[in-house]
Amino acid sequence: MLAGCQQSDADVDWTEPSWVAEQRAEQEEYMTSLQSCVEGRGWNVTITPEGGVEEPFDNDEVDDWEEDKFACLESLGYDAEPTYDEERIRLLYSRLIDTRECLVTHGHDLPAPQDEETYVENTLRLMQEGDAGGDIWHPYNHDSFHELDREELEELEAQCPQPWFAS
Repeated sequence: MLAGCQQSDADVDWTEPSWVAEQRAEQEEYMTSLQSCVEGRGWNVTITPEGGVEEPFDNDEVDDWEEDKFACLESLGYDAEPTYDEERIRLLYSRLIDTRECLVTHGHDLPAPQDEETYVENTLRLMQEGDAGGDIWHPYNHDSFHELDREELEELEAQCPQPWFAS
């Protein structure tokens, strides 16, 4: 189940944790199922592995899209709004640490992460406040990644995936 994830440099030695391959398989199933369902509802869009769409919407289509997407997710057994309890947040943290280690292995100079307890407390507090995008630590939030163009970032994320949960 473990596979090497190599940058073009021959000296980079990174072994993916098993969750990465499992996540890819889950995302493929999620993407395929959601694609089929939204097509059945008349949408001609391309679903991304995260459940977004490649094509932009007109503002007057957004509400209809959201309604159909959430209906599809529900019919497929996914939560439209996944919940994050302490156990899931700890799992997310451990996977973010793996992602950070991959990024460092691939030559990115990143500061030390928050410790797990601080991360869990901050994440739970921010989610309770309804500010899930607030000051939650994430290795890809480092300023150096904001300078990358979309193609460079996608290539990097293929090497060092971000954790993802369907529901």
